[in-house]
Amino acid sequence: MVSSDFISKTSLANEKLLPPTHGRIKGETGNFLNVLGVVLIVLEIKSGKFHHAVHIVKDLHQAFILGLDFLRDNSAHIDFE
Repeated sequence: MVSSDFISKTSLANEKLLPPTHGRIKGETGNFLNVLGVVLIVLEIKSGKFHHAVHIVKDLHQAFILGLDFLRDNSAHIDFE
């Protein structure tokens, strides 16, 4: 998920949004947030490039949240030590 404020400050601001798969999502406080659409992005992490569809969310408090779907699809390993 990506906040609409964050997207508006990037080159993705002019991209045509794909229709959202969810109209609203429940935020961490229990409030419902509106999903404005989906945009396809390329994430560069270290030497890897990852293509991913992200939901643009109005009033999301974080700029960007990587979800479990991305982590699982890309076999991410998180070392908490």
